[in-house]
Amino acid sequence: MEELMVKQAKQSKSNVVSATVVHDVYDYVDRPGIGRIYRAKVSVRTLATLLRKAVVRYSPKYQRGFKKVEDEPLAYEVMLPITDPRLQINVKRAEEIAVKYLQEDLFSDSIVWNARIEDGFSEPEWDNETKELRIHTSITIPDSAHRHLAYYLLDTWANNPVSVPDVTVNDRIVAADEIRKRLKGFDPDSASVFVHIYHVTAKWEGWLYDQLNFDQKAPQRAVGIALNPTKTPARRFVDTLMRSSPVFSDTEVETRANNIGTDSRKLTTNSTLVGAVESFKPFLVQLEDEEEKTGAYTDFVEFVGALFEEYSAHVPAVQPNATAQTRNESRKNSFEISNIMFHPLLRLAKELWGAYRRDQVDWRIATEWKDGVARIAGAKTINGQVYKVMSRENPEWIGKILIEQYDSNGKKLAPSLSNTRQTRQAALDYLVDIAGIRSFLSGKSKAKAHAKKSPIRRGRKSVSAHAGAKRARA
Repeated sequence: MEELMVKQAKQSKSNVVSATVVHDVYDYVDRPGIGRIYRAKVSVRTLATLLRKAVVRYSPKYQRGFKKVEDEPLAYEVMLPITDPRLQINVKRAEEIAVKYLQEDLFSDSIVWNARIEDGFSEPEWDNETKELRIHTSITIPDSAHRHLAYYLLDTWANNPVSVPDVTVNDRIVAADEIRKRLKGFDPDSASVFVHIYHVTAKWEGWLYDQLNFDQKAPQRAVGIALNPTKTPARRFVDTLMRSSPVFSDTEVETRANNIGTDSRKLTTNSTLVGAVESFKPFLVQLEDEEEKTGAYTDFVEFVGALFEEYSAHVPAVQPNATAQTRNESRKNSFEISNIMFHPLLRLAKELWGAYRRDQVDWRIATEWKDGVARIAGAKTINGQVYKVMSRENPEWIGKILIEQYDSNGKKLAPSLSNTRQTRQAALDYLVDIAGIRSFLSGKSKAKAHAKKSPIRRGRKSVSAHAGAKRARA
């Protein structure tokens, strides 16, 4: 069995120091200018023990640092246990990684150590026969801190299941009881992880952290969403919407880039849609959980699709198969299909559907949402002049999503577009007022319908393969 041990070993200077002997070090590479990098396999139990005993430690100076920034530089000249609460390590994130492991959904299989170069101490000694690596210096964690803490938590939970908390994984809460059930099949002695062991100076350890964390260019978020469309509630909703709505079909939505190219005819990006619906993740989780019983998730998806089809009847740029020219002209002159506008429009759809559900009115026979969409896509007289509501020239966008700017001499410049949580909320409030539905949304007035009240249909076949699923893998 692979293991790590701490033994006493004599150095050339005859002083007695602790040496860490790493077993099961099967391989290494010699990297020009960097030195030898070893690869070992260790059990989760052994790793947790070494972390618990602070044999493997964290250096705030050369890694993430402290949650609360220290003014005194000397405060960073320490090495601390990975569990020190002062370190800038997110326990919630580590818990999520640990549960992903138990869900058999954690692809990452390695962690990183540095056997520091320290004056007066020998370099690591590797025995090809026994596959042992003897380390005479400090062992630090230049990368993968959250994975270290995750494995530590797995061992801790296995030893004390009562300590297991509820954990949020991919925006869904996994109950402690469910985690404890999975722990029954987990053995920290047989579970293992690869360890890459460097031997560089403390300064180079900081360079290693920088390279592993900042030199790696993050991929386009849109690509990640497209490759794993069922990972989160927001992604699952957008995936379902794209498969059911002509307005948001995969021929209309950009899935390989976060922005629309100047020569593209795409309506919007999947990353924009996911970002917009992430503002109501708990709502989506609730609908997923009750889908089998009520069919509410499917009904909501259908309503969102219907609302945007209605919007497309008033806005040519939203219509399926609209040309690049039509859409580019729309973006140039209005906010009809600008990225920021999908946020308030999708939230507006959510609020409308919720109000119909509250009043037990089938939206298919209701009038507020269609009338509201027509007003939003229509025009308004402001100070004696008629403006399209969505026009960039509409002065009422100033102070909402358009922020006034001035040069150093106080001269007014063209307003700038601001896409923040506050400005998106301001846009939603404005659209609610334009649509004339504030009283309806607040419950002060009831829905208007062409026929008598009709509750949401229940037990209908879901349009979503994801809704209502208790996802073991997310």
